Parts: sequence; C-alpha cells; structure tokens
Amino acid sequence: MSSRSTLGDTKRLNSLTDLDFNYNELYPQFKTLMKLASAVSGTQVSQLNLLDSITQWTVATNDTAASSISVEDCVCRFTVESGECLEIKDLSQDPRFAEKAYVIGSPNWKYYYGIPLETEKDTFVGTLCVLDRAERNLSSDQLEMLRLIADEITEKLLLIKKKTSLANENAALLAKQKQILTDLRNPLAGIIGITELVIDEPEAHQNNELIEINQLIHDNSRYILSITNKLLEHPEDEVENKAVFNLESIARSLEQLFQPQAAVKDITLTFKVDTQRERIPISRRKILQVIGMPLSNAIFVSQKGAHIVVKLDMIVKVEGNQLTAEISSTKTLSNKKGSEDPGVLLAQKYVGEQDGIFESTEKEGQLYYFISLPSFPGVS
Repeated sequence: MSSRSTLGDTKRLNSLTDLDFNYNELYPQFKTLMKLASAVSGTQVSQLNLLDSITQWTVATNDTAASSISVEDCVCRFTVESGECLEIKDLSQDPRFAEKAYVIGSPNWKYYYGIPLETEKDTFVGTLCVLDRAERNLSSDQLEMLRLIADEITEKLLLIKKKTSLANENAALLAKQKQILTDLRNPLAGIIGITELVIDEPEAHQNNELIEINQLIHDNSRYILSITNKLLEHPEDEVENKAVFNLESIARSLEQLFQPQAAVKDITLTFKVDTQRERIPISRRKILQVIGMPLSNAIFVSQKGAHIVVKLDMIVKVEGNQLTAEISSTKTLSNKKGSEDPGVLLAQKYVGEQDGIFESTEKEGQLYYFISLPSFPGVS
C-alpha cells in the first residue's frame, strides 16, 4: 500500500485538519519540550512532526528551523501507520531507508526512535522522534521519559486546538456584530435625515407634541449612530487579532510553508494578491488547510520546472464577503491526478459544508483549482 493511501485515512486527516494549526507558529510553544527530549535521550536531535497525506511537517525541533519532507521519504510515516513506538538502531542497515539522502549524505542519520501522537482513540497525527548520527542504546527509564514528554506534547496540541477554536468563534461573533452594526447605520442615517427636515422647518408643523417627539427621535437616533460608529472603528495600531487573517497574511504564510517544497522540485511558486482588498479581515478557521492541501498536491503532481500560481482575491458583498483562491500549474505528471488526493477531497468537503465552491480541472497537463469560501464561515 502506498504511503499516500495509508496516511490519507479520512479520520486521521480530519483529526489533523481539526487541529487547525499554522505550522510556522508552533515552534515557540514546543521548543522547551524538544530540548528536554534531546537531553533525556542523549540524542543530537529531537523533532515534533505532523504528517498529512503528502508532507511531514517538522514544526518544532531542538536543532534547526522548522522544515518539511515528503512522507514517501520520511521514517515517521511507519510510526504513524503502526500506531506504535518504533526504534531503528541503524538506518543504513534498513532497506527502507538505506538509500535515503538523509542517511547516505548530510545529516547522516543512523539512530531513530519515534513515538506516535494519539489525539483521538487509534488516531495518530504525528510523532515525537529523536535522531542521532551514531547508534544509541536508550534505557527503559529514558524511553519512559520520552513517552511522558510525548503525552505532554499531545495534551498541549489539544489545548492549542481548543484555544484556536474559541478564538475563531470569537472572531466570527465579532464579524457578525460588525455586520449588524453596518446594517443598522444606514437606516439610522435615514431617520436622522427625515427628522431634520421637521426640525429645520418648525413653522410648517403646528403640533408641538409632534415636534417634541420628532426631536426625541432625532436625538436618540444620533446617539445610537455615534455609538455604532465608535464600535465600528478599527484603528491601524489595534492589537492584531490572532484569529483573523487577510489576503496578504494568508499569502505570506502559504509561501513560508510551501516554498521549500516547491524549491526541491525547481518549481516556481508565485502569489498574486488584490492589493486593494489585501487588508480585509478573514477568519483563520481552516483557511491554511483549505488552500494548503490543494496547493501541496499541486506541487506533488507537478513536474520539475513547473510554474504554480496562487491568486487570492476578495469579492465584497453586502450579505458577506467571499474569499476566492485560484491555484494553477503549467506542467503536471500524466500518472498523477490532482483531484484524488485525500487532502484535496477533505478540503472540498469542508468548503461544501460552508456553502462554498470547490472546483478541480485537469486538462492537457494543466491543473487548476478554484475555491470560493465565506470570509467568516458560519456567519450570515
């Protein structure tokens, strides 16, 4: 069975996607545990890896910056697939890894010990692993300590998931509030305009009680409008809402995540953003996953030297803005399908649940994805 079909289990990918992480942001929260794992085991490197159907994301390590590698080449896929701890004393003697670049060349890994991270029953999203350039013999106490660290990592991943979910819900509520206030502002302005006609021509109206009621309506409407305007104010120096993206920050995050993968295959990765709408707020809820999974697959199925363009735009509507993403590749491999990857199917399912649009087109060696999604899913 291929690595993509095994790691593409729907339940496992759902669990990983539900974590809703930006992989570039996890290192600060796990760096201490990574140092501890390396110190406890006496190994040169420790890693926290999360695996989707295409990529192993090293989101934290005690050694180098976060990185990524194809699941077809990584050791941790076997740990995730088995759901059990895996120890390999000498990678160069294991036919599965003996010819891998990280074994025969720098960093010349020899020893591996991996622990699967179980976020739901029998569902493993990644690993804590330790690596060394020499063979190691870890004691039972060292192995037990590593398992305790792995448990702590899992609990922390789930805690971050909960905090992220609450932040997303809060951002959606704030977006709803803003929409209600915006809808309220125009009618209030109209009421004020009508009442001012009466105020400006009091001699045309003989009923003093009517004039007083009109003045009361006018004053209260102006007061409510002033409160509405204050609530809608968002100064430029406002503290960044971590549950909100915009087109520019989505493009930047995607580029940081996927440029290394594209570079391995000499693929040119270009991002195009509508500069007039690049600062409009967008919910972060699964946005990187929804766009990232088809983008990752586009890189996977594209030939070396291909050019992939990611175009991000915003359609501004009274009833709610729509985020659109277009992903196109100029050269794809004839034996690989861009619409069959489990991650792409999962992204398509999520977009459909949010009343969005997900289209995939493959023709004459070209691949095209089109995604349209409410900027704040669940807000109407």
